[in-house]
Amino acid sequence: SVPATANANDLPWHHEAVADASGRRLMWMVWTHEWPPTTAVATSDDGTAWTAVDGFPGGAADIADAIAPASGGRWLLAGQLVAGEEGQGVPAVWVSTDGSAWEVLPLPLGELRSGRAERLVRETDGYLAVGYRLDAADAMWLTAWRSTDGRTWALVDAATQGALGDGNHFTAVGPG
Repeated sequence: SVPATANANDLPWHHEAVADASGRRLMWMVWTHEWPPTTAVATSDDGTAWTAVDGFPGGAADIADAIAPASGGRWLLAGQLVAGEEGQGVPAVWVSTDGSAWEVLPLPLGELRSGRAERLVRETDGYLAVGYRLDAADAMWLTAWRSTDGRTWALVDAATQGALGDGNHFTAVGPG
């Protein structure tokens, strides 16, 4: 069942969960019935009993993906801090060392005006976030951000030509 949250009377439009190696789970739930969306987070040690995270900075937040921590790592959520019309806002990563206290880290936009992080992957030497940025004409540019620690992020390529986005953006890490 969905944990009690600010929007507990409605089911979330979207929800997913991740688990770390010890089995601790983190679920994020996004409500988009009204704009801007609201996101709530809950944790569980067994996948049955869930506890809502009080004080999660989820107002005007639209979360798309997450990564559970590796040993000594951080919980990471990626998405968008919504500002204005649907689809427009600041790409961001939410970071926590314990799943309870969270910090929001806006991702750099370069010369473009808005965007969204849609996927996260862990690499051997850090993290990669993939999403898009929007220009003044609302053209969508595929974008990647890189971080070695989950807290400091940089644009991988700030080009605004030749990388138009179309729909969801997926990532994979491996030899293939």
